[in-house]
Amino acid sequence: MTKFHERYKAKGFQVLAVDGDDSESREKVADYAQKHKLTHPIVLQGEKVAELYETDGVMPTAFWIDQRGRVVRREVGFSPEMDREIERTIQDLLKEKDRT
Repeated sequence: MTKFHERYKAKGFQVLAVDGDDSESREKVADYAQKHKLTHPIVLQGEKVAELYETDGVMPTAFWIDQRGRVVRREVGFSPEMDREIERTIQDLLKEKDRT
């Protein structure tokens, strides 16, 4: 998701990661982000977010939220084979943004 964040952030696309393990320290999450060169924001206290969005603890779970704040898509899991579909979703959301 970081590569999509970098590729499309100038057009208004944003990735917001949520750390699902509330027991991890801010430092541990920061070390992980640095090690994996994550450039997007990471929210701590993910258990609250998981409860709010009813993820059942399955990670990763992605929520696609449009310009109006509506969840328009939900995906559970991730594999590199999903890259094309993810990119198409991003482009569709950005087209919608341009129409509003």
